[in-house]
Amino acid sequence: MKLTIRHFFDAAHQLPDTEHLITKGCANLHGHTYAVKIEFDGDSKDLKGGMVVDFKGIKNIVDILDHRFINDVFMERNFPYIASSEYISRFIYEEILIKYPYLQNLVVSICEGYKGEERGSWTTYDGK
Repeated sequence: MKLTIRHFFDAAHQLPDTEHLITKGCANLHGHTYAVKIEFDGDSKDLKGGMVVDFKGIKNIVDILDHRFINDVFMERNFPYIASSEYISRFIYEEILIKYPYLQNLVVSICEGYKGEERGSWTTYDGK
């Protein structure tokens, strides 16, 4: 079975001001609405309560970041990366696999500053 969960959260972050940061305003504390798309496969022969996973369980993991300063969440969880969308997708990926290690082909995509499908810029992490 292939499953997809779409969810949103609002959070703040701050990026380090380096020579790689073109949008210098992102070095200031600021926030976004994030869209998250989580895709995975599950074995239909091994359903738990009739489900591969309860969608709310996955959404609860995403909601760890909701209305938080992502830099603080990363520090609290000993996640040693900056709070870029690339690493936010990796963080969610790793948190999901901690709780649901049996999910197969997990892919987490993040859109930072979501303003609709036609205007979104996405990052995707698949563990590779």
